[in-house]
Amino acid sequence: MKSIHELRIERQLSQTTLAQAVGAHQTQISSWERKKTRPTPHAIERLTEYFGVPAEEIDLAPFRRNGPPLGWTRSAQTDEERG
Repeated sequence: MKSIHELRIERQLSQTTLAQAVGAHQTQISSWERKKTRPTPHAIERLTEYFGVPAEEIDLAPFRRNGPPLGWTRSAQTDEERG
């Protein structure tokens, strides 16, 4: 399983080039790669067609809309952040 970023880099594509190829905007590609948002079902279909891989082979998780960043733990807080 590979991320959108990995698939794009393997093919030596810019975010802008990939965005144009799949009918998205560069900022959407960036957001998907940073796992800020998830591609729509239609966008996933376009990505699978473009990369020639089934959807199951594209790492689309985990996505976090709210809450701490991935990998964040309470112990990672500074004393100042804890108050």
